[in-house]
Amino acid sequence: MTSVAKGRRRSRASFERTLARIIQKIERMAVHDVSFKLLSWHDEKKLSKIAVKHLWAAGSFARGATTCGDLDLVMEIDLVEGSYPPTRIISSQIVGRYPDVAIYIGTPDENSAHIVFPEAVLLWSHDDSDWRTALGRIQSDGNSSRFARRCDALPLRREQFFYDGDLDDLVDLADKKVIIWEWIPLEDLDTGKIDDIPVAKDFVRKTRILRGEKSAEAFLWAISHFHSLSLPWSWNHIHVSKTHISMGGTDIFTGSAPTLRLAYLDRLSCSSIALIPHITRRGPNGIWIISRGPEHPLEKDFRDVKCSVRVGGAGEPLFQCNDKGEYGLRLYEPGHKRHPVNLLNGSELLSLLSTLTWFSVGRATYRPNCLSVDDEEAAIESIRRLYK
Repeated sequence: MTSVAKGRRRSRASFERTLARIIQKIERMAVHDVSFKLLSWHDEKKLSKIAVKHLWAAGSFARGATTCGDLDLVMEIDLVEGSYPPTRIISSQIVGRYPDVAIYIGTPDENSAHIVFPEAVLLWSHDDSDWRTALGRIQSDGNSSRFARRCDALPLRREQFFYDGDLDDLVDLADKKVIIWEWIPLEDLDTGKIDDIPVAKDFVRKTRILRGEKSAEAFLWAISHFHSLSLPWSWNHIHVSKTHISMGGTDIFTGSAPTLRLAYLDRLSCSSIALIPHITRRGPNGIWIISRGPEHPLEKDFRDVKCSVRVGGAGEPLFQCNDKGEYGLRLYEPGHKRHPVNLLNGSELLSLLSTLTWFSVGRATYRPNCLSVDDEEAAIESIRRLYK
């Protein structure tokens, strides 16, 4: 499956040669060893044994197109031993990775792409490996084109990110204004901005060592864009994991196919999510920023909230910084007159809270990044009770 992204098209014969290599790898052994780590690079490797049962062609290739933007394959497997690996690991370790080829785990009706492929053609199975005969039954059709899908509205191709759900649901959420998004192409980013920020250059240098060149490049784009937009924050507190950093209220994910975790937007510590897939020849390359829309449950909870924060001479929030370099604010009731204050509505307050290490409501102090589910609910309820 492709998206609205423009890309080159390849001849059918080219994809048939790739398909031959893929099937050769499947047939090397009846059971394949797949090693993986469940959570992070700190975890011990696990080993599973997996057998391939069926392989289908789907998309425009299955409909007989003479040129295709990509080759969609669906692979059904049996777990012979061990636990179930992530779907991306299964295909990459059994057959490898190929340009412009997407392999989904499951069946045409139920698979890791969460897409039904009614046009799918069974090419290979454990009981019938004569895939060339099956391929010959597909009639070439020069007028065939890719099937338009609702999820084509997404700025990234399906292969560039992972989402554990139906992609059409993302478009529905945007249409309902539960989420909103922005796409920033790579050519619109000015990475030269960090040359004037020594601490940013140092961070990128360390990133190359710890996270690899491609992730360092992606974070370089992120820093060039978000640094000028962020409210004060500390470089000492942005390290999260190998492919994830958080800065200025935005959780940024990179990798060959970073995971979209919409649940982050339910937290006070996050106002937006940014996906930055590793740069590829086909693209599209850039930053996909997803934020809460006006109909998001948290935005609706804060719709009637109004509170005040202390401001400086230019009207900017007057942050307090502790001895650990952590920025915070005390929230005041709307009618507060003891200090120069600025009145914020609920949406403005949510954006501000996500940039802070701590904030005070009444006599209680909360740390957005450290809140349990119960504590976060208590903080939200305190704000709604005191500042409506």
